Amino acid sequence: MKIIIFGATGGTGQQLVEQSLSIGYETSVFVHNNPQKLDQYAGKIKIYQGDVRDFDGVNQAIQGHDAVMIALGAIPGKVQQTLSLGTANIVRVMETNNIKRLVTETGAALVEDKNQLPMIWRLTPNMPLMREMFDDKRKQEKAIMDSKLDWIIVRPANLNNNPLNLNYKVGEHIKLQVASSVARADVADFMIKQLTSDTWLKKAIIIESAN
Repeated sequence: MKIIIFGATGGTGQQLVEQSLSIGYETSVFVHNNPQKLDQYAGKIKIYQGDVRDFDGVNQAIQGHDAVMIALGAIPGKVQQTLSLGTANIVRVMETNNIKRLVTETGAALVEDKNQLPMIWRLTPNMPLMREMFDDKRKQEKAIMDSKLDWIIVRPANLNNNPLNLNYKVGEHIKLQVASSVARADVADFMIKQLTSDTWLKKAIIIESAN
């Protein structure tokens, strides 16, 4: 399988690269800057560098791939519609080229039923520094959900850098706690498995550690 990862220099993105290569997928990445973070994979991956908000660059990169994974990040207070406009470009290219499978990482605070969240998580998206970023994340999810693609959205709890242990739980209706967390390595494992599974097709899934 030929896959391309957007946001490959981030914490989850690097795990996606490493794990995709370990199971033999032909892996490409699209990065905005800091491609040196992927130097350890030199000769093993194809790197496209550009701005995900640039349609032509995204179009060129996605051509010829079988599936797409998105692990784009945003810095609070510095949001420039990277998530929403970038994802809209990705969706448009995929639909035009009949590339169906899209797996995307967003965040657990985006769940529709806010009763699943601890109080502080409900308040965070409305904080002045966070509001624009969460608005962009919501637009990102809407672009995916409104598409004709075979999509899966993965909404992790608080992310950490613990090693892969495969001891995590997933579902649409998980009640989270303030301390709920999950390793980026486990998020990547679950995302990669969705490339070939229809279990959660067209669903937005929460993931957290089961420890």
